[in-house]
Amino acid sequence: MQHEENFYQRLVRVIDGQASPEEAAEVEIWMRAEPANKELFFKVKDILDRDRANRAQTDTAGAWEQVSGKITRVKKMQWWKYAAVFALLVLAGGAAIWLGVSRQQGAEVAYQAPAGGKTEMTVLPDGSKVWLQPGSGITYQHRQATVTGSAFFEVAPAETPFTARSGEISVQVLGTSFTLHPHAVIVSTGKIKAVAGEHEMVVSPGEKVTLRGGSWFKQKVNAQLYAAWKDGDYLFNNTSLAELQDVIASSYGLTTEIRNPDFFRGAALSGQMQINDVETLKTILAVTLNAHVSQHDQTLIIQPK
Repeated sequence: MQHEENFYQRLVRVIDGQASPEEAAEVEIWMRAEPANKELFFKVKDILDRDRANRAQTDTAGAWEQVSGKITRVKKMQWWKYAAVFALLVLAGGAAIWLGVSRQQGAEVAYQAPAGGKTEMTVLPDGSKVWLQPGSGITYQHRQATVTGSAFFEVAPAETPFTARSGEISVQVLGTSFTLHPHAVIVSTGKIKAVAGEHEMVVSPGEKVTLRGGSWFKQKVNAQLYAAWKDGDYLFNNTSLAELQDVIASSYGLTTEIRNPDFFRGAALSGQMQINDVETLKTILAVTLNAHVSQHDQTLIIQPK
């Protein structure tokens, strides 16, 4: 029983952003070991979020008391086993390794998603979730994240603002979800303030802002499509080829060349589609557009059959 209480208290510390890098790494590896473990983690987080809605502060011991009566028992963790796995991951340079640069709480942590790998969700020490596009990386400390490449964030609410930076763009939020690229931001929920140099822009759900030549350009978009790369669940609703080209560039970093555009005039996509890689994307485009789809380097070529 004492071991189980210690385990749940460790989860609470990770959710609160109070865990050491070693504790956070152990919990991260445990979550990846079985889907049920990840489900339990978010059940604990959901319970704490609800119970703390009207409370400014709650200590770890008190948080454990809130959780212990509301969730089912979990199998005891073999911590030595996961510690061994963690060591092997560090030696192998695995897909999403939690790297602590010191033993102090609040130390900087870093993740790197391998190019060509699968998109996986990672939980930051403050409880925020991040999905990195393949080949992208992130460093995080004290609710400040720096992204190399592109990422989707679900930011955990807190009194301290969350700041994310990629390229020239810096984004400030309290609790929201958005996709961040080096030169663009797309907001799914909540509002953000995008900053680039002396230029600021408030961005609302369903809006995309792009930085060009030091100025912001805002447009209305289907934000779900721009975030769908994280799980492959695309819901098209009369999506035009022009918007589809933008989504492909945002999701896969590919430009799209449409040959004989008059043939595809008025073409649009509708329906729910599971697209987890470029090959699947090419197949779906070929079938739905009755087209021949090929790829040359970083360019998709769509032309009539």
